[in-house]
Amino acid sequence: MGRLLVYCVLLLLPAVELMAQQQSAPVPPEEETDLFDVIRAWRKKPPPPPVQAGKKMIIASPVIGSNPSAGFVFGAAAQMAFYRGDPATTRISSGAASLTLSTKEQLVFNVRFHSFSEGNDWFIEGDNRFQNTSQKIYGFGADTPSSAALDTNFDFVRIHETISRRVAGDLYIGGGFLFDSHANVHSEIESDPNSPPSPYWVRSSPTAATT
Repeated sequence: MGRLLVYCVLLLLPAVELMAQQQSAPVPPEEETDLFDVIRAWRKKPPPPPVQAGKKMIIASPVIGSNPSAGFVFGAAAQMAFYRGDPATTRISSGAASLTLSTKEQLVFNVRFHSFSEGNDWFIEGDNRFQNTSQKIYGFGADTPSSAALDTNFDFVRIHETISRRVAGDLYIGGGFLFDSHANVHSEIESDPNSPPSPYWVRSSPTAATT
């Protein structure tokens, strides 16, 4: 009986701890400490002014890189963060966008964001991608050798937009529009003998109706 009681207590402890964490109030932004705060204190600089609702924090940087499938990649990226209400009661909203081009004529444009209304009553989220890119594809089965990989180019579009309403605590209910499309899939080398026509390949081709 005593051993059973100990087991019950051990099983209940995580649940009690979780409830305590959920009921505890969030830490106000002015009481949080990040790396920039540590560097500012080390340099003996005064603390930054309090964060105000609606004030946008923006950072931008160039994008430079390379990989075998895309070649040399260059472009720009930016991120923005802000509060749509009192920072003490409203979660931070943010968005990020990037545009890159490559020496192999690949274009990638991404826009993602999530936004909380004042008091966190509404939550809006978006993930949008417009890409002309490439990827290696393989045959079905786990025995397909890496030498059989086929370099393909394709157009990819993603439009994901959702909106949710808070109903209780951190529980949100909502809906949205989710769209994904892979189109114009074709071999990087048009005469590649390893690219026989397949139902997906034919349906994704803009000339499928005339062939």
